[in-house]
Amino acid sequence: YPKLHLEAIISKSYDIEQHILDNSIDIGLIETQPEHPELIFTPFMEDTMCAIVPVRHPLAEQTEVSLSRLAEYPFLMREHGSAGREILDAAFALWQISVRPVWESSSTQAIVRGVAEGVGVAVLPYLLVRRDIEEKLVAMVPLTEPIRRNLNIIYHKSKYLTPNMMAFMEICKKYGRDH
Repeated sequence: YPKLHLEAIISKSYDIEQHILDNSIDIGLIETQPEHPELIFTPFMEDTMCAIVPVRHPLAEQTEVSLSRLAEYPFLMREHGSAGREILDAAFALWQISVRPVWESSSTQAIVRGVAEGVGVAVLPYLLVRRDIEEKLVAMVPLTEPIRRNLNIIYHKSKYLTPNMMAFMEICKKYGRDH
């Protein structure tokens, strides 16, 4: 699609929903299920949250770790209001685990760097930290209580979907099936 203009806006799921509602963007990719009745969503990919620890951390040698065990260490988290934080807070509440983060950031990469430097441990979406794990910047430890999230394509229910918009959504779905 050489003549297609694509502009990417990186923002919180809530903000993307608001952009769609005010018609400033056509399609959004978010990690939550929108609650607004004017928004249509289609899951296109599933991702798993994973624990990341410094490569020389005692937990790095474990085959899996529980959230309660992980919470015993200094914890780095996304900021309040981010979808990743909401997912993690819900998991902690479900298993009645209390955690007080020593550091909160709006940047996943800042959290990864903090973990790599030994500031603490974190739970982040695998898709966002896969490269850091492969490059051995941090070590991944699977969680004994798997936490999954769906990535969703969203658009306004009254939005006319052009052939290019439908093609973009199909590309996203194909990527989700292939990965």
